[in-house]
Amino acid sequence: MRNRSIGEGERLENEWAEIDPLSGYDLDVERMKHLIYDTYRYFREKRSDDYISRSDLPIYKYIGQFIKFDYYPDNIPASSFHALTDFACGLCVEIETGFKAGYLEESIVLGCQNDMSPGSAHVEVDMSCYGSFEEGFEKDRIYFRDLYDETEE
Repeated sequence: MRNRSIGEGERLENEWAEIDPLSGYDLDVERMKHLIYDTYRYFREKRSDDYISRSDLPIYKYIGQFIKFDYYPDNIPASSFHALTDFACGLCVEIETGFKAGYLEESIVLGCQNDMSPGSAHVEVDMSCYGSFEEGFEKDRIYFRDLYDETEE
């Protein structure tokens, strides 16, 4: 049997497809952060001003399915879940706009799930490296932690 390695797009599609919010589920926050960042890098490198490749539409669909469910995972605090969905929403906006939603060269715009009206202020997170993404994620998570009055574990 030949060792067949799957492409990055197929890997991302498979990982997003594994998230099943309907049947009670657990999320690994670190794995999800890497999935969001890897998906950002993948689409940014393939970006086009006017379309998403047909072969990449399933990835986009699975991101949208993750965003639309209000079922919290069984194993993480609400603040972590909301930070993940905030970044997933921002990821969709970046894909939809050809990575032109923010002011920074490589960024993701947060706060899109609640209000994407023109002129509204949004937080922008530098996505040029995983470290800056992780720092922005932690700030977003803390914002939601404070919003929900959660105690630090």
